[in-house]
Amino acid sequence: MKGTQPGSLCGYTPQQMRAARGMTAKNTGKGMTVGITLWCNDPRIEADTNTWAKNLGFQLLKKNQLTVIEPDGGYDPLYCDDQGSGGVNGEQALDVQSIHGAAPDASIVYSAASRPFDDALMTSMHKLIDDNKVDSFTNSWGGSEVDDPATNDAYSAIFMQAAAQGISVLFSSGDYGDNTNGDQQTTAPSPDYPAANPWVTAVGGTSLATANAKGSKVQFEQAWNTSYNLRQDDAWSGWQYRYGGGGGVSKYHEEPYYQKGVVPTRFTGVDPHRAYPDMAGAGDPYTGYLIGYHDGDAGNNFSLEKIGGTSWSSPWTAGTLALAGKRVGFLNPAIYAKGHAGLTDVKGNALRHGFEYKTSGTVATVGINSQQVQDQTLVSDRGYDNLTGFGVPSSTKEFINALK
Repeated sequence: MKGTQPGSLCGYTPQQMRAARGMTAKNTGKGMTVGITLWCNDPRIEADTNTWAKNLGFQLLKKNQLTVIEPDGGYDPLYCDDQGSGGVNGEQALDVQSIHGAAPDASIVYSAASRPFDDALMTSMHKLIDDNKVDSFTNSWGGSEVDDPATNDAYSAIFMQAAAQGISVLFSSGDYGDNTNGDQQTTAPSPDYPAANPWVTAVGGTSLATANAKGSKVQFEQAWNTSYNLRQDDAWSGWQYRYGGGGGVSKYHEEPYYQKGVVPTRFTGVDPHRAYPDMAGAGDPYTGYLIGYHDGDAGNNFSLEKIGGTSWSSPWTAGTLALAGKRVGFLNPAIYAKGHAGLTDVKGNALRHGFEYKTSGTVATVGINSQQVQDQTLVSDRGYDNLTGFGVPSSTKEFINALK
């Protein structure tokens, strides 16, 4: 590619992302409440979010717009402290500021777990749904799926309760593809959990490039699947996997009813199991989303930094749901039905875009949508695929109207 490159490599502002998704001044999420679960809590999150908003010329949080639910018994000091917050300050800021960017008038409830373990995280989710506090909630965490019926069924019970109450549950699909590091001959694919649970909506990632400063013109959007090729001492290293949206197939959960006859068996397997993700949103860290927080790796000073991953696509999608003005419930039946919830298909499995950067005498060529130079199980294709599901809400209006 020649000339000025598309995208915002300093990180997209909320204004640019709203323009890219066709959001208008009327799309505010007023009257709706979006939840977040994560462990630990940075006590500066509200102040940092307002500093971020002021610096970017965006709407500040109103009084009591952000609520933090502390865990009973306090935080486990092995994993959480008062300022470093267990190393999740950036993640918490990304969740809060993505939701606020998409739905600036929506209330946000952050339910903090005492530590990063299943029991504590399930407790934090119960605090959101048992009292019916939220209309949707997003979760940017997960781990490897294990054959543990008790734990997996306990998660399913929570998500089914949320569905019964009309609460949408979103999970980031992961940031390392099928977890083979681009080489399934060496490492077997493994699913992320709870993203692979059939009672949640798993949100994958894309590489979004805009062609103007406002962000209103999208130049391209492709599956987020990044490789890099290093040149040093007059030799190229060959393509290596960097990162990308998570996806795959559950080894524990059988194919859910909404995927039957809709998702090809190459994604669900001959003995059909739950394939994920279900949809996708912007996630590529090379462009990233601009957030503000106190970074422990930068002297614990407040800074504006770009950050990405499906930890961006999931909370932004949760904020988008708030624009419906009412609960839209469990999303997957609508996503897999005719019309696919107004999502725009992300198709194409060819390495078409890339750019170079120089660092310490090394030239790196970065490949976007680079499945062709990897040996993994994820592809981007017409219709459903295991990188972007049925696509992205490129038109917020169509997406919301379809869900409503």
